[in-house]
Amino acid sequence: MTALARCPDLARVASAGLRRMCSCGHCPIERELRDVFKSRHAANLTSLNLAEDRIDAAGAQAQAASRPLACLTSLDLSDNPLGAEGAKALIASPHLARLTSLDQSRAELRTSGVRALADETMLAALTRLALRGNDIGPVGVLALVASALAARLTALDLSYNEIGDSGARALTRLPRPDRLELLDVRKAGVGEEAADILRKQFGKRVKV
Repeated sequence: MTALARCPDLARVASAGLRRMCSCGHCPIERELRDVFKSRHAANLTSLNLAEDRIDAAGAQAQAASRPLACLTSLDLSDNPLGAEGAKALIASPHLARLTSLDQSRAELRTSGVRALADETMLAALTRLALRGNDIGPVGVLALVASALAARLTALDLSYNEIGDSGARALTRLPRPDRLELLDVRKAGVGEEAADILRKQFGKRVKV
């Protein structure tokens, strides 16, 4: 990663798939990636996949501070131990204002991380959000539905959480349900009655 960060040819790359760059568990990949975040050659990247790269809160903070990544429109940070603090750093970053798609699935966010996302207004361009498998409860869903972000979403993945029936019913109060092209609440503790309510509201656009 350090060598890649120093390579001038990186400036020719628009999309980089750096998923699971270490499989042994011993390489300092999460620290070396910070060299990429700081590299002036990364300034033309618009899509970046960093799934399974052991990026924790400190790594997320380093990415949030990265001016060279200001052109990113798509960012995949799934399967990283970001936690609520890492999520807060990323969503408050002035350098990620162009993001339209953000995947933070299985990133240990929990309800507190989602509430921080709901309170933030920096991600003004975001329309696609994946929060699969983050131990999110109905309180997190309620906060998200009440946020400014909710009115912009065209795709929302809340599958494999514990939103329950109350969380499912809260989703029917999204401010712009007509904008939503995909809502995924599979394996999210939604009962049949609440599932029927979602189907009535969203039709084939909901996976339940």
